[in-house]
Amino acid sequence: MFTHDQIWTAIDRLAKDRGYSASGLARQAGLDPTSFNRSKRVSPSGKPRWPSTESIAKILSVTACAVGDFLSMGGIETTGKAATAVPLLDLATLAGGRNPAAAREKSNKDKDKTAPATIAAAAAHYGPACFATHIDDKRFEPLFRKGADLLIDTDGDIGPGDRILAFSRRDGLVCGVVKAAQKAGWDLTLPDGTHKTMAATDTAWMGRIVLATQ
Repeated sequence: MFTHDQIWTAIDRLAKDRGYSASGLARQAGLDPTSFNRSKRVSPSGKPRWPSTESIAKILSVTACAVGDFLSMGGIETTGKAATAVPLLDLATLAGGRNPAAAREKSNKDKDKTAPATIAAAAAHYGPACFATHIDDKRFEPLFRKGADLLIDTDGDIGPGDRILAFSRRDGLVCGVVKAAQKAGWDLTLPDGTHKTMAATDTAWMGRIVLATQ
């Protein structure tokens, strides 16, 4: 897994290596010049802000930098953990009841879109049970803003403090933060601040959100 600091370090080092300031690199890539300002890296409340996969893709393109080289600039070890294709499932598909496990079946692999390379590189640190989704509306604000990309691991342990995405047979697609976990289910805080108990018997699948870019 890579950290917030490592990704921003990689951006700073890429800019320096190509002879730019952080704002100069953003401008060269067609982004808002303030996109990579240090003030943009942490929210007023102290929450880390991640660069979007789109902005990273643009700076890699304009600098002709390979993903592996970019990650190395941040001190991110990639040896032996090659990125593989990660299914990119849209929210409408997930809300319609699609089980992410189906996207990993051989017969479906060519039917689904794949996540951006930076997301796929992160997935290599978690295993094959990952999928990605793109937030194309405001349903999960303020927890996740429109435009964010999420990487979800459906095979890891889930405990208090974890951000999750799940499908409830009773309520449909659910996103929130785990307050407590028991055998019978999970107590969640939803994006709007309300609380919900999600029974294990009603849960078709649940995954831990291991990376969010926004």
